[in-house]
Amino acid sequence: MVFSGVGKTADEVEYALAEGIHSFNCRSEAELALIDALAARRGVRARAAVRVNPDVNAETHPYIVTGLRENKFGIAIAEVEGVYERARELRNVALDGVSCHIGSQILDAGSILEAVDKLVGLVDRLRAAASPSARWTWRRPGRRLPSRRTGSGDRRVW
Repeated sequence: MVFSGVGKTADEVEYALAEGIHSFNCRSEAELALIDALAARRGVRARAAVRVNPDVNAETHPYIVTGLRENKFGIAIAEVEGVYERARELRNVALDGVSCHIGSQILDAGSILEAVDKLVGLVDRLRAAASPSARWTWRRPGRRLPSRRTGSGDRRVW
């Protein structure tokens, strides 16, 4: 199980560590530092990924777009390599992944492909910079999946 979400409290992180959570999906360096401190207290090493903001427009309703720089969801893609470098100093966090969510109800795959291209390039750079365990995952892509199209153009979704 991956613990993802904004505003993780110390109590929630403690509980997740006690239950043996697989990984945390982190949105900031402060969150990584919190997890590191709490994992140190327990004597464990927590796995984590960072949520990357790729600055990609999902071309959906403006209230549910989360992948643009101005949305401030996740860590800006230009900053992730520095976060990885600084995270090497964290003794109780194994930072080994990146994740991304650019919005919900995405109908055009072009924005998803653009974000994936950016993440693949980022992971390549992280691996080249001595982070060979870096992997990327696409959690919650937000794509609507039409199950059928009626003659009226109405789309029924799953």
